[in-house]
Amino acid sequence: DANLAALFLGPDGAALAPGAVLKQIELAAVLAQIRVRGASDLYAGQSARTFLEGAAEAGALLTLADLRAYAPAWSDTLSLELAGEQIHVVPGVASGGVVAGQLWAMLAEDPRYLGGDESARAHLFAEASARAYGDQANAAANPLSVFRAQTLMSDVSMTAKTAFAGGGLTPKVSAEDAGATGFVVTDRNGSVVACTLTMGRAFGVGRTARPTGIILSPTPKDVETESMLAPVLVLRPEIPGVALAGAAGGPAGPAAIAGLLLGVQSCGLEAALAAPRLVHQGAPDQVLMEARATPGQREGLSQRGHRIREFLSLGLVNGMTCGFGAEGQRTCLLAADPRGGGWAAGGTKP
Repeated sequence: DANLAALFLGPDGAALAPGAVLKQIELAAVLAQIRVRGASDLYAGQSARTFLEGAAEAGALLTLADLRAYAPAWSDTLSLELAGEQIHVVPGVASGGVVAGQLWAMLAEDPRYLGGDESARAHLFAEASARAYGDQANAAANPLSVFRAQTLMSDVSMTAKTAFAGGGLTPKVSAEDAGATGFVVTDRNGSVVACTLTMGRAFGVGRTARPTGIILSPTPKDVETESMLAPVLVLRPEIPGVALAGAAGGPAGPAAIAGLLLGVQSCGLEAALAAPRLVHQGAPDQVLMEARATPGQREGLSQRGHRIREFLSLGLVNGMTCGFGAEGQRTCLLAADPRGGGWAAGGTKP
């Protein structure tokens, strides 16, 4: 799309470098109209009609009735209390939060994982990951179950990988983020938001709805098994404050979030974000592992029969922990994933 290329490519034809100025004048004009006329203008007003004309030109099958019928869906979180903490995730078959929460539940109190060396922990994480991803069909019926977590891990051997025949969705085998991004925000009153969103893939379908500057995305049904959006909040019921807020997306996102949940207590937020990542997505039978993995982690997997496929990075996570100091003052520690171009602002940065 020539309009999209004009936005994100420089005069030399290369992608804009970090720190370069990105000007989206057409989109700014639409946002100005919404500010003046109200949000309804994008769903039933002139902004809607202009958008639909551009979308049709780009090949999208959208109507004014589609826009008018759209409404956000509100629902309660799914939650589970374990190891003195309470995790909250978004429900849904394609929700990466359910996978991340179930993966965390499998290992948070497993003595083999808590007391194991890096070799054993890599093996157990791969086994738990295969079960959390592969068991999504059952997780949808009985999500975030401690009993289910223990049952899934009951046949895991410490000396060799164990085959798991799951009945869940098969996510895209990729380290890509499926066009997803995430952020966590808190205010001075203690309210916290963990949010993830996706364009389905990088730059959506690669076209804009002229002259609005709005980038078009695939339909939700085309991306729901790939997006795996994973916003997560972890609370400590006995202690006011947020133990952890994290947000990630893409096929590797749930495993990245689970690794952060498991690692933040033992090594801190910054170290947990930087730690090498791995994920087994249930099918095919292989472990995706970051190139930065240690020799001990590699040996722990290969010696137990795991097939390893290497990637430069797996998932992007932004995280934040909040609590109260000795004088009752609320403090937050926040950090962006060192693998990407995220930014941590405010609070205390590691």
